[in-house]
Amino acid sequence: MKLQTSEGMGEAWHHHYPRRWNEYFCSFEKHLLHLRRFAIGHSNEWDLQYVVMPFEKERDLVPVLMRDRYMAFDGDLAVAHFHSLCEYAGHVDWPHCDDEDREALKALYRKIKQQVDYGEFTMGEHKVADLMDVCSR
Repeated sequence: MKLQTSEGMGEAWHHHYPRRWNEYFCSFEKHLLHLRRFAIGHSNEWDLQYVVMPFEKERDLVPVLMRDRYMAFDGDLAVAHFHSLCEYAGHVDWPHCDDEDREALKALYRKIKQQVDYGEFTMGEHKVADLMDVCSR
C-alpha cells in the first residue's frame, strides 16, 4: 500500500491488487473438484439502497460480470473506501480483461455442468449481453 496524490482526488492510500477474476475462476475450475454450483452476479434487490439480501435468496442471482467487480481501494478518510470505475474514471488504471473473465467463467460453468443464460436481456437498469454488464460502459 502506498500514499498517492492525484489531481482532483487528493492524497490517499492506494493498493493495486494484481489478481484478476479470470485467475480465480480457473483456479476454482481446476482445484474445487466437488464444486457443483457457483454464483457471481447481480440481484435487482441490490439496486435499492441499503438492502441486504437474505442468504436463502442468493441462489436467485442473475449470472453477470458486473462492471464494479473491479474496484479501487482508497484509504482516505471518506466513509466508503471502495470506488467503482464511474467514480474514478481517468484516475486509476483499470483492468482490461472482460473477455478473459467471461471465458474463464464460462469454462467454470461448463466444468460443473451449470446451465447459464448467455443471451441478451435487461435486468432493472442493467443491460446484459453474454454474461457482461454492458449498460454502464
